[in-house]
Amino acid sequence: MKKKRILTMVLAMIMMLTTLALPAAAAGDGSINLTNTVAGKKYELYRIVNLTMTETGDSTLHEYTIVPEYLGFFKDLLGDEVTDAQAVAYVSAMENRGTDIAQFAEDMKKYLLDNGLEGTVVTAAGTTTLIENLDLGYYLLYPQGGLTAICSMTSTAKDA
Repeated sequence: MKKKRILTMVLAMIMMLTTLALPAAAAGDGSINLTNTVAGKKYELYRIVNLTMTETGDSTLHEYTIVPEYLGFFKDLLGDEVTDAQAVAYVSAMENRGTDIAQFAEDMKKYLLDNGLEGTVVTAAGTTTLIENLDLGYYLLYPQGGLTAICSMTSTAKDA
């Protein structure tokens, strides 16, 4: 029963990954709302891709960049010459393929744990947990002892 709840949470968190949006959003403007959480359970959050927006006259430029600590994972996956755009395109291409993105998330979690990389730890207080004031980008969420998920927050979809 718990596995089913965790799976439901993971599937609910896999969002449509977009690469361009028109309105600008401020840093720390995103949030992730976890449902079916277990009070006292720890959830680890890793920002793996940054979204930087720059105002240029009448438009906003959007740039996705791999967080440097995680570049090795993408090099192992896509080759030593991987670009930020290739990494984002790879993850985006999996948006409607739940099995593929779930495997990607588990592979990334293994890389993080094998390399001793630490994320931000959030402890659930009840059955829902809201993580606010997050910078926009792609995040990996690892509920310790559970299934890992990838979610994104963009200027048009700031809440996951």
